[in-house]
Amino acid sequence: MANKLQKMLFNLSTISPILFFACIVWWIQRGAKEVLAKDGTICLTEKAIFISVIGILGLFYAFYSVLIVKTGCRKLEIVPISVNSVKSNDKYSVVAIISYVLPFSNLVLADYNIWLSLSIIGIALLFLFISNVVWPNPILMLCKYHFYEILTANGSNGLSLISTRKSIQDAKTIKKVIALWDYFMIEVKQ
Repeated sequence: MANKLQKMLFNLSTISPILFFACIVWWIQRGAKEVLAKDGTICLTEKAIFISVIGILGLFYAFYSVLIVKTGCRKLEIVPISVNSVKSNDKYSVVAIISYVLPFSNLVLADYNIWLSLSIIGIALLFLFISNVVWPNPILMLCKYHFYEILTANGSNGLSLISTRKSIQDAKTIKKVIALWDYFMIEVKQ
């Protein structure tokens, strides 16, 4: 099972695209004013470079969750499981995608404050770090993973499962999983 640091890094990869989109909004609203000198020449400021680097790192780091899942499938122990019920939980990905687009709401504001946005993201990270929640990254859907919520035979409820199967109708067909964290598992193909 992966440790708390890896769980935090996984959760960070889920919300890192917000940084990318927040930086795009900053460039649309403030970037041209920051880098263009009065004579029309381009003069990159430290702020513009810093914000650009944060945005690029946010974009690339979004794929870290795919790396964690692929590595977990190769290195972690496969355990048998008995599942009583399963239901689709792809709604997490829709919520995350909506939050990725949320920074664009700042385009209607006259003055965009990147530091306020980054502060809000920082507070969200703090709560994400101290909670038991693992957020499935919608980028995993690009790798053909789907999200499910399962109830096990021993009474564990609300466990997250990702699987490459598009639809799981019968919970009894889930036989083996890899537990990344206490509440987050990957189904292993039979």
